[in-house]
Amino acid sequence: MLAIWDSTSCCQIDSGISGGGEGIGQWLVDLAMKPGSSVQLVPFINGVLCILVGLLVYVAASGEGSIHVYVMGFLSIGLMGSVNW
Repeated sequence: MLAIWDSTSCCQIDSGISGGGEGIGQWLVDLAMKPGSSVQLVPFINGVLCILVGLLVYVAASGEGSIHVYVMGFLSIGLMGSVNW
């Protein structure tokens, strides 16, 4: 974290700007491990779930799907609904 010194009160003020020590990898890990769905993570979750639903629709339409495909599709649509609620 980048710190700014306040000369009037002689205390350190945290500006909230990350310093050079953190990389993009650490930021992604922190974002993924934070409880709940943050605003930055929701579009990524939606994209992955759309790809999953598309793949499940393709498998079901090709005739290779079993009951597991339909259950997984139902669960992924439910997860998408709960994330976007």
